[in-house]
Amino acid sequence: MSDAWRDISEDDLNRFVDGRLVPERRARVAAYLAAHADQAQEAAAFARLNARLRKAFDAVSDEPIPPALVQAAIRGRTCPRRHWRRLGRAAALVIAVAGLGIAGGWQLREAVNGPASWSEFAREAAAAHRVFAPDRQFPVELPATRKAQLVAWLSARIGAPITTPNLEKVGFRLIGGRLVPTPDGPAAQLMYENGSGTRITLYLRADLRNSRDIKFRIARENEVNVWYWLDGPRGYALSGDIDQQQLLRIAEVLYDEVGS
Repeated sequence: MSDAWRDISEDDLNRFVDGRLVPERRARVAAYLAAHADQAQEAAAFARLNARLRKAFDAVSDEPIPPALVQAAIRGRTCPRRHWRRLGRAAALVIAVAGLGIAGGWQLREAVNGPASWSEFAREAAAAHRVFAPDRQFPVELPATRKAQLVAWLSARIGAPITTPNLEKVGFRLIGGRLVPTPDGPAAQLMYENGSGTRITLYLRADLRNSRDIKFRIARENEVNVWYWLDGPRGYALSGDIDQQQLLRIAEVLYDEVGS
C-alpha cells in the first residue's frame, strides 16, 4: 500500500463492507477502493455474501441474544466448547451476523472453533489439491461418467449425502472424485477442469465439530488459494492454483449450488 493510503487498515475495509464507518471515514475508504480495482471487486463480492447471510437469517435477526451466548462471546476461547454445542442455531447465527458483525471475507469471527482447526482444514484441502490435481493419469478414483456410483460411494464413506455441484456456468466441468484420508476419517474430493486444463478441487468433510455457524474465509497454502466455509458439521473448501478473485467468483457459484 502506498504512503497516500497508509491510513487504510484491514479493519477499515471490514467496517466498510459491514456499513459501520462514520460518513467521513466511509468516504475515505470509498476513495481508496475507487483507486484499487481488485480490492473494490473483493469488497463488492463480500458485500453480496453478507447480503445473502442477512437475508437467510432475517427471520431471527430481531430475536434477543441469550445472555449465556453474550457471556460466551465475551469469554471467547475460554468458553467450554461443549457449552456452544448446546446453543440453538438461531442464537449462534444472530451473534455471528448481528452481534459480532459480518466482517466481509477478510475475516469472519470464529464463534466456536479456534483458528487452528480451520487452518488445519484449509491445509488438508490444499495438500489434497497439490497431490491429485497435477496428476494427468489418475487424478480421480471414479470418473464423472460414473457420477451416480461416485456420489453413492463418497456419501457412504463420509457418512453424509453429497452432490456434485454444476460449475459449467463458470467454465469448469466435473471430471470425477476420490476419497482422501485424514487423521479423523475420510474426506471427499471432487475435481473440476476447464477448457485449458486448469483444475480446481472441492474438498468436503461431514465430521467437523458442529458449531451451527457459517464462515467464509480465504487461505493460501504453498501457492494454492483456498476458499472455505462451514455449514453445521459440513466443511467445504474450494482450492485452485488460480487468482483469488477468479476462485472467489467460482466459490460464489458453488456456495449457491450447495445451498449454504
